[in-house]
Amino acid sequence: MSAKSDLRRRMKELRDAEPPEARAEASRIVAARLLALPELEASVVENRFVTLYYPIRSELDVLGAVALLARRGARILLPTIIPDPENTSSLVFGEVPPEVALACDERPDALRQWLDPGSFHLLEPSLGSLVPIETLRHALACMVVPGLAFDASGNRLGYGKGYYDGFLARLTAHVPLVAATFDFQLLDGPLPLEPYDVPMDVVLTPTRLVRPARLFRPVR
Repeated sequence: MSAKSDLRRRMKELRDAEPPEARAEASRIVAARLLALPELEASVVENRFVTLYYPIRSELDVLGAVALLARRGARILLPTIIPDPENTSSLVFGEVPPEVALACDERPDALRQWLDPGSFHLLEPSLGSLVPIETLRHALACMVVPGLAFDASGNRLGYGKGYYDGFLARLTAHVPLVAATFDFQLLDGPLPLEPYDVPMDVVLTPTRLVRPARLFRPVR
């Protein structure tokens, strides 16, 4: 088993072992801290896209930020996986209707009811809601990215499929990347890396906020 595979397994086990009440409290705190980031201020996100994610299994849940971001004028995107012509899979994003996003405060199930069963039996936006990547190159304000582990340099360990790294390679423009994660997923030591791995600009946990220094930052 490779170092990455072993670390993925261990991090999944740690995350799954967290009591549901602890996961819910950490999710509430991180969602509130997300809303305080300058990358998500109203002046930045108004009429621009912000990507979040629908949590799978024991992932940290950032959906508590949906309604307030929508009230700030943000256009909320959620990921979906679709097959491409070469029989692999690629990451794309669908836009949540504003009325659904705004309803999430009073009806927490509003988003779930809007989503469809998709790849790997996960809930995803419908194909009719997808936003072309050409549009996102000019209107994407921030991406909130899930993962299994992160380090103090902003490096990310994903699930091994390369969906987010592949999307960012196709995007070709820099957009602020924010990792939302549990405290125990932010590791002290460096993660094993591949040349195509894309680092985060911010790593946010219930108790920590890390902004790794970058020697070079692409400009949109």
